[in-house]
Amino acid sequence: MRTTRAMRKLASDLLEGARLTPPADAGEIIGALCTAYAGRRGGKRKVDVHFTSFPPDTASGLWLELDDVDLIVVEQHTRPEHQLVIACHELWHLDEGTSDSVGPGMLVAARLAGHPGRLAELLASESGLEAVVRQVAARADQGDPDEVRAETFGLHLGNALRSYLPSPREQELPEDLERIKSSLGWGSPVPRRDAAAGRRIPHADALSTALTESTSR
Repeated sequence: MRTTRAMRKLASDLLEGARLTPPADAGEIIGALCTAYAGRRGGKRKVDVHFTSFPPDTASGLWLELDDVDLIVVEQHTRPEHQLVIACHELWHLDEGTSDSVGPGMLVAARLAGHPGRLAELLASESGLEAVVRQVAARADQGDPDEVRAETFGLHLGNALRSYLPSPREQELPEDLERIKSSLGWGSPVPRRDAAAGRRIPHADALSTALTESTSR
């Protein structure tokens, strides 16, 4: 399925509202998207995100329309790129007001958290959210037209967001990178210069060399 005008408009609005600055991890990006979506509808209703484990061979995301907040639930044990797609998929369900899991999910959430089913009560329950995830995720029908539209939007915006994630090298060696950046004066208002030649040191080349030496030890 091709993206629709509504999908492209929503993606553009969320990207503009999120005001992302790379690099950012998946949690930061998704949180910013949720805040942007809440702002898009006047900030009258909060949108929150929660990461948890989903049962194998079921859905990997869920939207729960609770009394006090819209909760986007995302699989925690998957790649950041996939988490972005999952979150965007669920944001489309939220925007469109469609999801096969919403009805059963609300019934399960209400039973576990008790009336009125507030987020704090649901999360305070020892197995509240996990029970909702287990019972609802298995009901997902990937062939449903609502799911197809949500997945199309998820892939569209998720792919656009990948450039905000840290590079693979940064994800693998965050502590080494920070140490090396600090030693090279990375981000300093005044670039370091070669004392002998009086030439500016190319940060990218120096960082790449340092990383290579670090990982080869």
